[in-house]
Amino acid sequence: MRLTYDPEADVLDISLTERRRPGVQHEKVATGVYLGWSENRLAGIQVLQASKHVPRGTLERIDSAAVMCTPRELAREHGLVAGSIANAAAAGRLPGAVKRGGTWFIPSSAFVNYLEARAPSGRPPKSVKARRARKRTRTQR
Repeated sequence: MRLTYDPEADVLDISLTERRRPGVQHEKVATGVYLGWSENRLAGIQVLQASKHVPRGTLERIDSAAVMCTPRELAREHGLVAGSIANAAAAGRLPGAVKRGGTWFIPSSAFVNYLEARAPSGRPPKSVKARRARKRTRTQR
């Protein structure tokens, strides 16, 4: 899922697919709100004059190109377990993560920052030289 807001055009675009699909047909469902359909599947939602529909504070928190991903998508991409990513979101370690229904939506930039900042996992090295090297990498972060 990709969530973008263009403050100059005042347009909120919610893309539900990873890539832009050709041949998307738009259907007006309310004043300034359009649904994008591709192959009989909902591909996205576009809100024109978004500041009239969404509180300004909410729009300001949206990055101009924030990519929101589910724990399952992040787990598949990074080779991790989706449950541990959801637990990190629930614990507040992923800023900007929101839970809608039963699914977490996590900004990909926040997840990358989380991965870079977390401590290395696994058993500590046995050799003194390896322990010193590991300690140096922790202090450099």
